[in-house]
Amino acid sequence: MGEATREQALIVETPSGLVVLTGCAHPGVVEIARAAQAYRGRDLQLLMGGFHLRNQSTRELERTLQALQSLGVRRVAPSHCAGDQAIARFRELWGERFVPSGCGAVTDAR
Repeated sequence: MGEATREQALIVETPSGLVVLTGCAHPGVVEIARAAQAYRGRDLQLLMGGFHLRNQSTRELERTLQALQSLGVRRVAPSHCAGDQAIARFRELWGERFVPSGCGAVTDAR
Protein backbone atom coordinates (compact mmCIF):
# COMPACT_ATOMS: atom_id res chain seq x y z
CA MET A 1 0.00 0.00 0.00
CA GLY A 2 0.96 3.62 -0.29
CA GLU A 3 2.29 6.02 -2.85
CA ALA A 4 5.31 7.91 -1.50
CA THR A 5 6.40 5.20 0.95
CA ARG A 6 5.17 1.77 -0.06
CA GLU A 7 4.52 -0.59 2.82
CA GLN A 8 3.09 -3.98 3.71
CA ALA A 9 1.31 -5.24 6.81
CA LEU A 10 1.09 -8.76 8.18
CA ILE A 11 -2.39 -10.25 8.61
CA VAL A 12 -2.75 -13.26 10.90
CA GLU A 13 -6.07 -15.09 11.04
CA THR A 14 -7.03 -16.33 14.49
CA PRO A 15 -10.26 -17.98 15.65
CA SER A 16 -11.31 -14.70 17.32
CA GLY A 17 -10.52 -12.44 14.36
CA LEU A 18 -7.65 -10.84 12.48
CA VAL A 19 -4.41 -9.67 14.01
CA VAL A 20 -2.82 -6.97 11.86
CA LEU A 21 0.81 -6.05 12.43
CA THR A 22 1.92 -2.78 10.85
CA GLY A 23 5.44 -1.55 10.23
CA CYS A 24 5.16 2.21 10.41
CA ALA A 25 1.76 2.61 8.71
CA HIS A 26 2.89 5.33 6.31
CA PRO A 27 -0.15 4.70 4.04
CA GLY A 28 -2.38 5.34 7.10
CA VAL A 29 -3.31 3.00 9.93
CA VAL A 30 -7.03 3.39 9.16
CA GLU A 31 -6.44 2.53 5.50
CA ILE A 32 -4.43 -0.55 6.50
CA ALA A 33 -7.17 -1.68 8.91
CA ARG A 34 -9.86 -1.18 6.26
CA ALA A 35 -7.83 -3.03 3.63
CA ALA A 36 -7.24 -5.98 5.98
CA GLN A 37 -10.95 -6.24 6.78
CA ALA A 38 -11.90 -6.01 3.12
CA TYR A 39 -9.25 -8.52 2.06
CA ARG A 40 -10.16 -11.19 4.61
CA GLY A 41 -13.79 -10.25 5.37
CA ARG A 42 -13.31 -10.53 9.12
CA ASP A 43 -13.20 -8.23 12.15
CA LEU A 44 -9.93 -6.97 13.59
CA GLN A 45 -9.19 -8.58 16.93
CA LEU A 46 -5.87 -6.77 17.36
CA LEU A 47 -4.19 -3.93 15.49
CA MET A 48 -0.58 -3.53 16.54
CA GLY A 49 2.67 -1.90 15.48
CA GLY A 50 3.72 1.54 14.35
CA PHE A 51 0.71 3.75 13.62
CA HIS A 52 2.59 6.80 12.24
CA LEU A 53 0.57 9.33 14.26
CA ARG A 54 3.35 11.25 16.01
CA ASN A 55 2.99 14.39 13.88
CA GLN A 56 -0.79 14.46 13.53
CA SER A 57 -2.73 17.39 14.93
CA THR A 58 -5.15 16.72 17.78
CA ARG A 59 -8.04 17.00 15.31
CA GLU A 60 -6.46 14.50 12.88
CA LEU A 61 -5.67 12.12 15.74
CA GLU A 62 -9.27 12.22 16.97
CA ARG A 63 -10.53 11.48 13.44
CA THR A 64 -8.17 8.49 13.27
CA LEU A 65 -9.34 7.21 16.66
CA GLN A 66 -13.01 7.57 15.68
CA ALA A 67 -12.42 5.76 12.40
CA LEU A 68 -10.73 2.82 14.13
CA GLN A 69 -13.55 2.65 16.68
CA SER A 70 -16.10 2.72 13.84
CA LEU A 71 -14.29 -0.17 12.17
CA GLY A 72 -14.76 -2.17 15.37
CA VAL A 73 -11.07 -2.70 16.11
CA ARG A 74 -11.31 -4.64 19.38
CA ARG A 75 -7.77 -4.26 20.75
CA VAL A 76 -4.91 -1.91 19.92
CA ALA A 77 -1.18 -2.02 20.56
CA PRO A 78 0.38 1.15 19.18
CA SER A 79 4.15 1.46 19.35
CA HIS A 80 7.19 3.44 18.22
CA CYS A 81 5.92 6.03 15.70
CA ALA A 82 2.46 6.45 17.22
CA GLY A 83 3.77 9.09 19.59
CA ASP A 84 3.10 9.59 23.29
CA GLN A 85 -0.07 11.67 22.81
CA ALA A 86 -1.66 9.06 20.55
CA ILE A 87 -0.63 6.17 22.79
CA ALA A 88 -2.21 7.95 25.79
CA ARG A 89 -5.48 8.49 23.86
CA PHE A 90 -5.57 4.85 22.70
CA ARG A 91 -5.04 3.73 26.32
CA GLU A 92 -7.83 6.06 27.47
CA LEU A 93 -10.35 5.07 24.77
CA TRP A 94 -9.68 1.33 24.56
CA GLY A 95 -9.21 0.90 28.34
CA GLU A 96 -8.45 -2.69 29.25
CA ARG A 97 -8.49 -3.55 25.53
CA PHE A 98 -5.31 -1.46 25.14
CA VAL A 99 -2.24 -3.70 24.86
CA PRO A 100 1.08 -2.21 26.03
CA SER A 101 3.71 -2.92 23.39
CA GLY A 102 7.19 -2.08 22.24
CA CYS A 103 10.55 -3.70 21.83
CA GLY A 104 10.59 -7.09 23.54
CA ALA A 105 6.89 -7.06 24.48
CA VAL A 106 5.05 -10.37 24.49
CA THR A 107 1.29 -10.43 23.96
CA ASP A 108 -1.53 -12.94 23.63
CA ALA A 109 -3.60 -12.30 20.49
CA ARG A 110 -6.77 -13.77 22.04
